[in-house]
Amino acid sequence: MSTLNPSARPFIPPSIQEKRSLFMTFSFGSPLTREDIVDHFNRIGYGECVEDVVLHTRRGREPMSGYIVFCSSELPRIILGNQEIVKISVNEKPVWFKKYVPRTQRIN
Repeated sequence: MSTLNPSARPFIPPSIQEKRSLFMTFSFGSPLTREDIVDHFNRIGYGECVEDVVLHTRRGREPMSGYIVFCSSELPRIILGNQEIVKISVNEKPVWFKKYVPRTQRIN
């Protein structure tokens, strides 16, 4: 008898997800919701392109960073172009995007 959850999301190896992700930071006092970010990218011509948005919060404070996972590995490359960091206005609030690098791969 299986104990797997039939409603669970399919497992996607992290290395594949990382190639489809961008790290994002917000200005203090300009927080955004997950829905704000998803709606922005779905609205600007990429269609239903966002798989997930994770916002990092600390004990009741507004989120200052997070990451976005796209459905395609092409979108992070299109958004960044040849730049390391890109500033995009989402709901008239500045958001900075850069390549997502998991903690386990960061050099201290």
